[in-house]
Amino acid sequence: MREADLARDAGQWSEAAALYAAFLDLKPQADGIWIQRGNMLKEAGHHDEAMEAYARAIALNPDNADAFLMKGHLHKVMGDLEACEVAYRQAFILNSEDRTAFRELRALGASLDAGTFAAAAGNLAARGEHVLMDLSDIFKFLKDHATVSGIQRVQLHLSESIIRAGGDTFRLSYLDEITRAYYTIAAETVLDLSAALRRQPVSHDEIRSIIARAEQGAEVYVPRAGDVVFVAGAFWMLPDSANVYQSLKRAGVRIAVYIYDIIPITHPEFCAPELVARFSRCLFHFIRLADVIFTISEFSAVELKRYCAERGIPLAPVRPVKLAHQLDSGESAAGRASAAVKSLLDKPFVLFVSTIEARKNHNYLFQIWQQLLEKYPPDRVPELVFVGRPGWRVKDLMGSFASRNHLDGKLHILSNVSDADLSLLYRAAQFSAFPSFVEGWGLPIGESLAFGTPCIASTTSSMPEVGGDLVDYVDPYNVTGGLALVEELLFTPGALEARRARIASEFRTVIWPQVADEMRACFAEVLARTAPYDVADKSPDELIAQLQEGAQISFAESALEPRIDRMRELAEADFVFDDKWVWDEVQVKWLTGSSADLAFRLEGAAPAPGLVLPVSLELQFRAPGKEGNRLVFRSGATELGRLEVRAGTFLVVCGVPADADGIIRLSLTIEGLMPRDDRLQPILLAFRALGVASPVEAQPLIALEQRIRLVRPKLDK
Repeated sequence: MREADLARDAGQWSEAAALYAAFLDLKPQADGIWIQRGNMLKEAGHHDEAMEAYARAIALNPDNADAFLMKGHLHKVMGDLEACEVAYRQAFILNSEDRTAFRELRALGASLDAGTFAAAAGNLAARGEHVLMDLSDIFKFLKDHATVSGIQRVQLHLSESIIRAGGDTFRLSYLDEITRAYYTIAAETVLDLSAALRRQPVSHDEIRSIIARAEQGAEVYVPRAGDVVFVAGAFWMLPDSANVYQSLKRAGVRIAVYIYDIIPITHPEFCAPELVARFSRCLFHFIRLADVIFTISEFSAVELKRYCAERGIPLAPVRPVKLAHQLDSGESAAGRASAAVKSLLDKPFVLFVSTIEARKNHNYLFQIWQQLLEKYPPDRVPELVFVGRPGWRVKDLMGSFASRNHLDGKLHILSNVSDADLSLLYRAAQFSAFPSFVEGWGLPIGESLAFGTPCIASTTSSMPEVGGDLVDYVDPYNVTGGLALVEELLFTPGALEARRARIASEFRTVIWPQVADEMRACFAEVLARTAPYDVADKSPDELIAQLQEGAQISFAESALEPRIDRMRELAEADFVFDDKWVWDEVQVKWLTGSSADLAFRLEGAAPAPGLVLPVSLELQFRAPGKEGNRLVFRSGATELGRLEVRAGTFLVVCGVPADADGIIRLSLTIEGLMPRDDRLQPILLAFRALGVASPVEAQPLIALEQRIRLVRPKLDK
């Protein structure tokens, strides 16, 4: 053995393999040494003999994860990616605490289904129930931006406070878009990100480096029954993840979501069409799945409950957990301010902190300042400072700013402002303004008060919850009333001083640790329950999608569907699929792998015995593998038909009977060696549309190639 190890360390692969063989003549039951011999033979290029050595190791100890891992490495070297994936998958099941197999699967582009995770979970040591705090959208957002918006700011503050409170109930995590699995990240990641965002100047390279280190050191986490997955941020950022959560739910994992507002549904005129479509679809997903829903204000809770009650939509318990007023900016000093901010600190100015978009109502202040400049000398009118990046559909507004020469230099627009700079602006402002039309909360109102700075805000929606009676409220549609209030604050002696004094004596700042304490208490209550909430206390079959007879669901191009009721139908249809499907940019669903199960119920009665339900499937195929592929349709053990795969789009109609529980179940299996995409994922088949007709007598599978023709009308001369 010593001689074999020395030869191995010296890179003498063939000699080491022979010496390990000599050892195995004496101790043939040493499965670990069979693995070592296989490794040496692999390095020496004797692949067939290496495979035999790994097979001996597995025969001796079928639970040896390392043997499957090394076998996977060998298959990869030999170019057999199908067998490679199978070996890595088994290695992961046997030892899910070892990142190597999972990372290999991730690099291979493999999709891990619920069965794989359930098998892996069965091999883990016992552990307590955890709350998996999903920070996926922070990672996505900060890869592209050096500063955070309100939703990411909330998550960072909340996570940081939970970390500092201690305990091991909460795990910070993100959902990987390729493998559709959760990774836990070190708590230091959030602390480091928060610290980097507070520094002046903010370094985007540093932020991306922190995220990269976190992803490299992340550990795969298999949620199990009793755990809670808490989607704390912009749940619509990963729109094709609904089936991941559905799979977790069926495994007994509880789902919690933090809903900031439902403005894209109640006020779609203020949002981009693609956001309305994506948000509403994902909201309906979570309404269907959530065991508990948190909202950031009473207003958001009332709006959500009202909307669902009016439409008869069942809803899990809704618990408002209001946000803090605090902007924890770390150290800030005027001498370290950025040049843009430093130039403002010695001038009187009014501050408006918000993304520049129609809903936030920047034009309200712009009109007021135009009138101020018409009525008063310029030296009596303070600067107007907008802090925020331009958002959706503001080209005309920005053009208006430019046409007035930014109010002759009085209007300043600052983007990517650090927290340190922002705190300096809050402190130095004469007052802040937040005339938004509608909000779920209104962080800048509370932040202004926390710095002792008076604030003007809209009297609508949630904003009075934030400021109470310490804020001056305006009608966001009444510019005349807003002008009168601004004039009072600017030109009435003592008006601002009186408001500052009252804020100093009466305002009680809610800080983020208090919000975190309330959230932790809520989850302690959730985890203490012996069973999930009533809405989730169902058999797995009750989570199956419900479609109407005659439904016609087109997934292709549905990202811009403007009708909310139609998005609800699309969201329900998404649950027909399992977690092996991913969406592309036009919402077509691509199958990752060679098999999948579809299941749904009909609203009302199931097809009577002896009848089948015609299900139409608009399928899109990529070019098949070199040896060809066949798509087999089954219902239970009964084969309904099969198709030879050809590239193109096909309409397939098959009659599917209901099972004993009234559920329509259809399984798809692709035979033959699968082609792989540029990320090595086995992808061949996509769904473009799904239709359901009225029950009929049994009929064979019908396949029609769908040719799309472009008809050009004749034009008059």
